[in-house]
Amino acid sequence: MVPPLSPWALPLLAGPLLVGAAWDLARFRIPNLVPAVLVALFPAAAWLTGWSGFAWGDHLLGGALGLALGLLAFGLRAMGGGDAKLFAAAALWVGLERLVVLMITTSLAGGVLTIALLALRQRGFGAYLAAKGAAFPVLERKAPIPYGVAIAVGCLWLMKG
Repeated sequence: MVPPLSPWALPLLAGPLLVGAAWDLARFRIPNLVPAVLVALFPAAAWLTGWSGFAWGDHLLGGALGLALGLLAFGLRAMGGGDAKLFAAAALWVGLERLVVLMITTSLAGGVLTIALLALRQRGFGAYLAAKGAAFPVLERKAPIPYGVAIAVGCLWLMKG
């Protein structure tokens, strides 16, 4: 069993994930820098947590499988390219041992996000705000679902301990 992430390392994960989620919510795009920073910060988090070679292997395999799953979802048009890269970076932090749980928590967060956005869109909330001078593209009827938000929530939910 891989030990949980150190509380000292959690901000290294949370910061970039929240930036990626906010960017996706505002622009429906996740800059490549966000998953790159997550991957670059992973060794520091592993060191702070005191992971052994076995734990490193578990996390590297989790990241590789997360990338494969993200690319599959991208190929099936189930998520965007930025979402696929963010999911792979999150899977690196979660590891192989908890990858299925990441998929479940991300799916649950994505379902709640989708239902909430569809309800707000159905009620015309976006049009109401636009009439008041505040534009929120995420509330437009045909806007995509910013799945980077679900990935961030699902990963942080799992990693909080």
